[in-house]
Amino acid sequence: MDGSDLKAAMFLRCMYVILFLHALINFLPTRFLALWNAASTVWHIIGTAVLIILLPAVAPTHQSSAFVFTEFDSDTSASGVPSSGYLFLLGILMSQFTLTGFDACGHMSEETKNADVSAPWGIVVALGTSAVVGWGYLMALLYSIQDTSDLTTGSANGYISGQIYYDAFLARFGTGTGGVVALGVPMIAMFFAGGSSVTSNSRMLWSFSRDGALPGYKLWSSVNPWTKTPVNAVMFMVTLSFILGLPMLKSVSAFSAVISISTIGLYISYAIPICIRLLNNKEFQPGPFYLGKAGIVIGWIAVGWVTFITAVFVMPLTFPVTTDNLNYAGVAVGIVLVGALLSFFFPGVGAYKWYRGERHTIDDFSAHRQATRDAEGMQNPKSGKLASSNGSIH
Repeated sequence: MDGSDLKAAMFLRCMYVILFLHALINFLPTRFLALWNAASTVWHIIGTAVLIILLPAVAPTHQSSAFVFTEFDSDTSASGVPSSGYLFLLGILMSQFTLTGFDACGHMSEETKNADVSAPWGIVVALGTSAVVGWGYLMALLYSIQDTSDLTTGSANGYISGQIYYDAFLARFGTGTGGVVALGVPMIAMFFAGGSSVTSNSRMLWSFSRDGALPGYKLWSSVNPWTKTPVNAVMFMVTLSFILGLPMLKSVSAFSAVISISTIGLYISYAIPICIRLLNNKEFQPGPFYLGKAGIVIGWIAVGWVTFITAVFVMPLTFPVTTDNLNYAGVAVGIVLVGALLSFFFPGVGAYKWYRGERHTIDDFSAHRQATRDAEGMQNPKSGKLASSNGSIH
């Protein structure tokens, strides 16, 4: 760690290589993807547990609990934001980003056994694990800080987590090389996460295309006969990611908007079905995993929170605001929303003209169950005679 930065072009090349590897992984049959996800889970949990123990053990000095739980750095000089409270709100973005991606359980549900129960439980376990393990990791980082004055000005060029590792190993061993090596654990974890993101978004494209909701749906909904995976959908999503990386060559702000919308867009996509379910409560048919009346309360809290953080995440990040540092995330979100509405409601050619909802690949379970009951009701179990509609025997 010599304090040097990767140039935008080199950073982009690294990104392309990683995306290419993620595409190859997602071309594999589902059984191999299951092993990939299992390895990812083990690496995230065990790797983080090792770091939670290793970092405080290496650090020769530790911050006090008073510092960890009560200290708040209110210095706004670097960003020029109007107040420390505003700075705190902007800090929520990283926390919210950390708790995204759990919807992958839903996107993989059509390749999962007992999905109506296992998929929602997967979401619960993913969130619970992330919250507990993430909290432990944050505690390890905060207690292991050696020098608060160089967190943003040291050799890591503002990468605070990296600076904490570097300083801890430097203070203990006289060199920060061990800290750089230890950072390989979260780097590999992010590689796993990136592969899972490609799995998730390619399945989402495949699912919408399977239902005929997108232009070119026949191409994107096709399944490779050898791997039994949506290879075309994977290639499309990876190619789109290639394109979205190009803005970094010209504008950091534009690329930051692309990154920010990944968090904002995901949470908006989470809130939309929740809101529709709440507004159509009388028509809602609960499944095997059901929260009961608590689901209504939790749903409204979720919608309110997403509304709040969406407003926060489109606010300026740096003051004074110029065309170079403007937060373009709001513009990006607006373009996506307007585009989605136009694609559905545009007169004459919008999806409202031809889209008829999801297409079931197997018989609907509720209809099958009702048909079975009707058939059984036609037979009197005692006499073996047919029963009339009012229950009398003929």
